[in-house]
Amino acid sequence: MSATLIPGVRHGAVERKLGTIVETLRDAAPKVKEMERARELVRAWNRYEEDGVTSQGFMIGQLEVLGSRETFPQFIDRVVSVSPEDVRKAAEAYFVDRARTTVRYRSEAPA
Repeated sequence: MSATLIPGVRHGAVERKLGTIVETLRDAAPKVKEMERARELVRAWNRYEEDGVTSQGFMIGQLEVLGSRETFPQFIDRVVSVSPEDVRKAAEAYFVDRARTTVRYRSEAPA
């Protein structure tokens, strides 16, 4: 999970908001509408990533990290099969404070 701040927004405010989102994901499964939107985003990402040799190479590398590029034809089917409760369980297991890393980047104007 990441966030990019806009001018005038403080790190603490964004961290609290992300914390609230994480708590919500751990406590309650996403709504069906949210799941549909996420699936559509994955489908769109998938189509975009198939365009061009560089993107294809990057995707093959990602698939190897996640399992195997041999599973790619089933990728969308596997995404569609994820239930809201699966998301909640994953958030409960992986979005834990002891595993959280917070990085604050502050850009500076050129001298």
